[in-house]
Amino acid sequence: MANENKKNSIDPKILEMMKTAEEFHGHSCPGLAIGVIASKIALETAKRAADEELVAIVENDACGVDGIQVLTGCTYGKGNLIHLDYGKSVYTFYNRNTHRAVRLSLKPDLFSVDSEQGKHRKELFDKVQEVMAEKAGKRIRKQIHHWAFQGMLTCGHCGCALTAEIQKERYIYYH
Repeated sequence: MANENKKNSIDPKILEMMKTAEEFHGHSCPGLAIGVIASKIALETAKRAADEELVAIVENDACGVDGIQVLTGCTYGKGNLIHLDYGKSVYTFYNRNTHRAVRLSLKPDLFSVDSEQGKHRKELFDKVQEVMAEKAGKRIRKQIHHWAFQGMLTCGHCGCALTAEIQKERYIYYH
């Protein structure tokens, strides 16, 4: 029984970080939790930015970015929070002093229904999405572009979904 409780308990440091992030962000949500976990891993690699030595490169504009900003000390104003809107849950942290970096991304098979754990994750994720949709009402994010290969391609190296962007107002690049 003691082992089971230990296995299911959440690290108190994570809870403390989550509380700090919630105060900054305004509410708790799964996206914020992703940012908190990414920040914890980054801070294990490098210490919190006192000035501009730690750089965070975020590839989305989701809630997790707020967690990263408040916990790592990386901000747009200092120029050490770089936003690349690729729509991917990918976060890269680089320490300018030690030249060490870590790149984090969600596993593409996180909700794989091939395993019992994946089925449970998917069910839990769906429940959270339902609750969030009810709270949000009819807030729908407008899709600006409809890319030809959207959602169809993944990187053969890291497994992340490929996304597209327009450069020079006419060229479409997938990356």
